[in-house]
Amino acid sequence: MFKVTGRSNMAEQIEAIAEVDEVREVNEMRVRNPQVFRERRDPFELFSDHEFRNRYRLSKDSVRFVISLVEDRDLHSVSQPSVFRIVAKVSNAIAALLPRFVVYPARMETLKTEFYNIDHFPGVVGCIDCTHIAIKNPSWERAMLYVNRKGYYSINVQVVCDAQRRILDIVAKWRGSVHDARIWDSSTLKEEFEASRIKGILLGDAGYPCKPYLLTPIQSPQTQPEQRYNRSHKSTRITVEHCFGEWKGMFKALRNVMQIPLPTAKTAIIAMAVLFNIRKEHHDNDGYDPDSDEEEACESSSEGIEEQSSCIAGGAEALTYLPYLIICTLPFDEDIC
Repeated sequence: MFKVTGRSNMAEQIEAIAEVDEVREVNEMRVRNPQVFRERRDPFELFSDHEFRNRYRLSKDSVRFVISLVEDRDLHSVSQPSVFRIVAKVSNAIAALLPRFVVYPARMETLKTEFYNIDHFPGVVGCIDCTHIAIKNPSWERAMLYVNRKGYYSINVQVVCDAQRRILDIVAKWRGSVHDARIWDSSTLKEEFEASRIKGILLGDAGYPCKPYLLTPIQSPQTQPEQRYNRSHKSTRITVEHCFGEWKGMFKALRNVMQIPLPTAKTAIIAMAVLFNIRKEHHDNDGYDPDSDEEEACESSSEGIEEQSSCIAGGAEALTYLPYLIICTLPFDEDIC
């Protein structure tokens, strides 16, 4: 009886060993594909000036300047070409430059003169308005708070600009359901005007409360002076609408639905304001194709940084291709590009 049991156990062991040998043989037959690294190609050399501007929305000199500002920041922990990580890292680095590039100048007289030259409205130091930036569903229990009056998810972004359409102040943290006046009432900039630390007049639309420092249109003007006031107010205040058009023309992400996490989207909006002003500061005014399509570029490219940056930008649409360009321009221990 014991001998039969022993033989049975031995047979089971032999069968188990045979199965292990079969698995080893199968594994040995498998040929592992060698890892292929694409050649990292320098976009500054790969693209012409026009192609570069269409892709990155800035000239080569302006992008080199941006890279010089962020190259000392902590961007070196990205170990894989992750869309969200790349956009978040670079957005944080660029948004940190906000106090340098999005700020009221020390002297206001130039602002007042430039606005006065538009349609003789005196004392103006800025035009204010809000614009909705569409975002994907935040996917949490209070997501409906981000639905604006037009029925889509958005961040309501407050902007103040000068006569040259530079952004002087930006607030990009409020839900789409919040009214423009509420955003202004809670802003730090309002405190600056209330305390007379900024001396001058803002022009806003009828959605804002009329204050000594914030002038809105006259409802149902009756006299010629009131009509002239409204005409001058309208032609001057429209500067902020032109600012929005130029800003959104520079960054397709601001016109489409931002497909990145909500916190990153808010930071990316600030970063895009910084880049917009850098472009202004560098007189980077040469034209680019405002409707150039990232998807078309992704389909037409076939190798290296050209292919991967296209697909990343098409997926995230946050700063066009700029985050990937900056990441790939900096030195890394691992080849992620």
